[in-house]
Amino acid sequence: MPFDESHWSACRKLMALNPAIANLNAGTLSPTPLPIIERCSELRKMQADNPSDFLWRQTPPLIDRSREALAKYLNCHTRDLLLLPNVTNALNAVIRSIDLPAGSEILTTNHEYGAILNAWKVRAEEKCWTIRTFEIPHLSDNPADYVGALAAAVGPQTRVLFFSHVACTTGLLLPAQELCDEARKHDLLTVIDGAHAPGGTPVDLTTINADFYGANLHKWVMCPAGAGFLHVQSKHHRALNPAVISWGYPYDFAKADEPSGAGGSKFHFSLEYQGVSDRVPQMVVPEVLSFRESLGGEGGIHARVRDLGDYALDTIGKILRPAIPRHVDRRGPLVSFEFPPCDPVATRNRLYHQFQVECPITQAGVRFFLRISTAWFNSTYEIDRLGEAIGALT
Repeated sequence: MPFDESHWSACRKLMALNPAIANLNAGTLSPTPLPIIERCSELRKMQADNPSDFLWRQTPPLIDRSREALAKYLNCHTRDLLLLPNVTNALNAVIRSIDLPAGSEILTTNHEYGAILNAWKVRAEEKCWTIRTFEIPHLSDNPADYVGALAAAVGPQTRVLFFSHVACTTGLLLPAQELCDEARKHDLLTVIDGAHAPGGTPVDLTTINADFYGANLHKWVMCPAGAGFLHVQSKHHRALNPAVISWGYPYDFAKADEPSGAGGSKFHFSLEYQGVSDRVPQMVVPEVLSFRESLGGEGGIHARVRDLGDYALDTIGKILRPAIPRHVDRRGPLVSFEFPPCDPVATRNRLYHQFQVECPITQAGVRFFLRISTAWFNSTYEIDRLGEAIGALT
């Protein structure tokens, strides 16, 4: 397996990392590159020195600049792209906006993130909808198996398909384009939780063609906490309501694409502006993307992630059974292994306090998984440390 460790070791020095901790959990929140910390400090100094000027005059062009850079990165149009604090904020806006008749069904998989499922459950209770879960063939590397499972699960009352692009439990990379294509055959709205996809695997929003796609930038893209996005197909703009009502809403829908004067269009302003908040993490998107290019570009980063995933499957796989397909088309920046039933928080804390390894235990139903983040800045040595710790625990 080709590892250019000298290159990646040099790049690793550009990250804010505690050398004493094997941080195998960028899937929750990535460490921040040192140049990005410096740029954030510059912007926050500007804000502290002259707050009103920063809010009224400096923020709009900085946000517009980030939206343009991110739209190019994701292959979508700026008019459809909202910059928001995180995917939870983004998908709550979608869930609170969807209006379906009583008795409608939301179809989702058995590998979804609990916080977003909570949002669906609350809305379903309010609107008298049902939520139904179908099981995905999570060890298959054939996209047709996932499409077939969806097709078999669609019922007469199904109106929405909700799924994660990369499953938070195991790291399974679902065939998003194929699932959206199948959903359209049944006239379903498609809502995708892309929290773990951008930065960890190629994301082309035009090709995926979901109705709504929300994601974080603070995981694999490596923005600071507070940067996420929501992509909304243009035909749904008018139906989307903000999660928090502020100055941008309501607005004249006939003028939705007109400049707001506050960064982006009136549509953007209505969804993005939620009072005074720290938007610096969203402002540094262009710098973060440039930093990624300096590492060797998306191709180099993704190859590194795949190599580390292969190494984890080869080494940890000697101790625990892999819970994810080996094929690179079915895994992103996370790899997982079947783990004995346990208290996930207590086990995670023991790994940290006793072995100085940060790595979560996830759960789907009655099954438990060891979930390893294989970010480009991780090393084979850290994976070996985890293996030694797991050996001692099990």
